[in-house]
Amino acid sequence: MNAAFMGELRRALGRPWNPPAPAWAVRLAARHLMRVEPDLILGGCRCIPLRLQVSGFCFRHANLRVALGELLAQP
Repeated sequence: MNAAFMGELRRALGRPWNPPAPAWAVRLAARHLMRVEPDLILGGCRCIPLRLQVSGFCFRHANLRVALGELLAQP
């Protein structure tokens, strides 16, 4: 999941390749700088916003490529 996201982000930024971050550095930054669980960053979490869908919420973008393109186009 994270690999797919990073691939789309690199494509949107026009960067064909970035070196991967070592897992130990990601764990260290996650715990001490970002205060989040490292497994969420390293492994990702696929979830469906069921409450939002049930309440009728409509996302502006259903596609990551379109969303990143719009975000990066803003000044």
